[in-house]
Amino acid sequence: MEATFVIVGGGIAGVSCAETLAFLEPEKSIILLSESALIKTVVNLHAITRTLQDFDIQEVGLEDFSSKHSNLKVIHDVLIYIDDEKKQIQTQGSLYIKYTYLCLCTGAEPKLIPQAQFFKEIIGIRDTDSVDTFIKRISSAKKVIIVGNGGIATELVFKIKNAEIHWVIKDKHISATFVDPGAAEFFQPCLSVKDVSAAPVTKRMRVQEEEYRVVPRKSFTTKNAFDLSEDGGIQVNEFMQTSLPFIYAAGDVCNCNWQLAKHWFQMKLWTQARQMGSYAAKSMVGHLNDEEVLQDFCFEMFAHSTRLFNFKVILLGLFNGQKLGRNYEMLLRMTKGMEYVKFVLEGNRLQGAVLIGETDLEEMAENLILNQIDLSPYGDDILNPDIDIEDYFD
Repeated sequence: MEATFVIVGGGIAGVSCAETLAFLEPEKSIILLSESALIKTVVNLHAITRTLQDFDIQEVGLEDFSSKHSNLKVIHDVLIYIDDEKKQIQTQGSLYIKYTYLCLCTGAEPKLIPQAQFFKEIIGIRDTDSVDTFIKRISSAKKVIIVGNGGIATELVFKIKNAEIHWVIKDKHISATFVDPGAAEFFQPCLSVKDVSAAPVTKRMRVQEEEYRVVPRKSFTTKNAFDLSEDGGIQVNEFMQTSLPFIYAAGDVCNCNWQLAKHWFQMKLWTQARQMGSYAAKSMVGHLNDEEVLQDFCFEMFAHSTRLFNFKVILLGLFNGQKLGRNYEMLLRMTKGMEYVKFVLEGNRLQGAVLIGETDLEEMAENLILNQIDLSPYGDDILNPDIDIEDYFD
């Protein structure tokens, strides 16, 4: 068996890569290898701004997905070995598949506390599908302990009904992966209507933060070794190429190893998995046809849209002052129960923004970050709700 393009992984990165390849090269053969009988596809995609998009995730069967693309074959199997010299992979089901280009999109998995292997009551949750499954499993539970402080933990707290919740966090405020203490205070009333107690991890309980983050999924071996980052992620260059020829990687399994734009950084989210998967496809097609590959504009600025406690949340640029050290200032605006706006400025120029609620500021904030306009003439009016600040920039 052989194909021009072989993609490993049925998550957002792998499926986005396969769909982009099928669109760009409808005459070339494509094989998508998925460990699961269901794959994740992006639906209801719409652009909010130039860099920001919103979408939903839908799981579909392998046959339903492959039927939409005549040049795409989906195989339910597990990758176990890559022979990068022969340009061939081997699967658990004893299939040998030759490739011209290979893209690894195997994702990541939660790294659980050591005790998890001894207690079936300790469950690791990686994505919203795990959340929905977990909610069903605890439908009759009276008390639940949630350990973690990211988007999934926040969604769990919001979704669990009719149970006493103890939320154990390592930070001093909730949802610290995405928001600062001010935004956490904005969300606090959402907890008061539920039976939730949020307690920081005590010194006696504290563990190293990096111990329990997600880890790249690499349940396969290779003839020659990849260049890896400290966390085990496969290093990729600005074209999503790994250190092994004709092999690319995208999504949570990889770590970006190029000179990043000032306002972009890697964060293991579905948004970036989709962007990387699609860009890896464009890169492979460009190299196949000996064409110049230009890096996608999405890598110019971090942009993510999500929902926390049923509020729209938009994160732009260096939204929590990442990369800026201590030399920056913040402008805040909050209307209780309606909106929370934070602008991060350095040298009177906008570097990042947190927009919670229906603020309608996302396009303006994006332009100010990308264009680096000097905002000193406008002072605090930049967030004055009585002034239509967009008039300044018409």
